[in-house]
Amino acid sequence: MFDVVAKRFVVEEKSCAAPPEDPNDYNSLVSVVRAYSYDGKELSSWRRSKEGAKEPSEDDYTIGTISVDLDDAPEIAYFLNSNGANVGFGTGFPGYITGQNTDAVRSLSSMLSEWNKEGFTIAIQELSDGKWAIEAKIIHPMITYEEDPSGAPRMVERAIETERIIRIHLLPRSGLVVYLSRAAEIEGEEIEELRVEADVAIDEKQGAVLRKMYVMNPISRTMDYITFSSYEINPPVKKDMFSLVFPDGTYVDDYVEKKRYQAGDAVNKDQATSEFMTRQGLTGDVSARRDVFVIRLVLIGLGTAMILFALWRAVRRRKSAE
Repeated sequence: MFDVVAKRFVVEEKSCAAPPEDPNDYNSLVSVVRAYSYDGKELSSWRRSKEGAKEPSEDDYTIGTISVDLDDAPEIAYFLNSNGANVGFGTGFPGYITGQNTDAVRSLSSMLSEWNKEGFTIAIQELSDGKWAIEAKIIHPMITYEEDPSGAPRMVERAIETERIIRIHLLPRSGLVVYLSRAAEIEGEEIEELRVEADVAIDEKQGAVLRKMYVMNPISRTMDYITFSSYEINPPVKKDMFSLVFPDGTYVDDYVEKKRYQAGDAVNKDQATSEFMTRQGLTGDVSARRDVFVIRLVLIGLGTAMILFALWRAVRRRKSAE
C-alpha cells in the first residue's frame, strides 16, 4: 500500500527463491516472510527466513529494525524515492519503467522526453484495440566481461555502445504498461533481452488494473510469474495503517531510541540500551564518554571552588582595609 503524495507506504511480502541453474534442489531454497513501512517519520522493517520451501514459522529467528536514517535501510529508501514504482523485475507499476542497466526508476514520459532530446528515433502509433504502441531506438552501453589486456588472470568489465530497441504498449487513459520488450542489435541481429507481458482486468469502478504479469528473460530462459490476487485503489486508510507491528519474539534494533529488545516482552530500558550499544560496538565509546564527562565535572567543580575562594579572600581583604 502506497500513499504517493505523503510518501508513506507499507509492504508485506512472502517469497521462496532458488538458484536458476537448479530450481529443484530444495536444499538451496530459501523462504522469506518480510514487511517494511514508512509512516512519514520512521522506517521500520522485519524479516524471517528459513532454508527450504516451507514458509518460516513464528519459532524461526526474526530480526527487525526501526530507523530514521535512509542509509540504514537502502531497500526501503529505494521504494520511498521511487514512489513504489519498481517491483524488482526491471519494470514497474503504471507509467514507470527502470533505466537501462540501473536501479533508477523513471516515469515513462520523462524517459521518452530525454530520449527525444538526445535525438533518438521514437515512433508512436495507435493500435486497433486502443492501445498505444511506442518504439524507440536508443544507444546505450552494454556491459561485457573480457580477459584483462594486461594478462592478469581476471575478467574486466567493458562497456560497448549498443543500439537497443524498446517496444512498449500502454493503455493511454490509465498509463498502464501492458507490454515491454527490450532488444539489443548486435552485428545486424536483434537479440531480445527482456520481455514483460501484463494481463489486465477492466473494472468499471477502478478502471484498468493488473491481474497477472509475466517477466521473461529470453537469454537465460527464465521467467517470473506474478499474480495479483486482490486490489483496491484509493481505499480509506488510517494513519496507523503505515506503522509496522513487529511479531512477538522479533529481535528489534531501534536506532531511534537506541535500544535492542524482543517484541512482546516487557522492556528494561537500561538493559535494552546496553544491549544496543554492545551490538553496535559502542560500549567502549560510551565508557570513554562517561569518563570524560566525569573528569569535566571534577574540573568544573575545582574551578568553581577556586573562584569562590578567591572572591572570599578579596572580600576579607577589603573588610580588613576598611
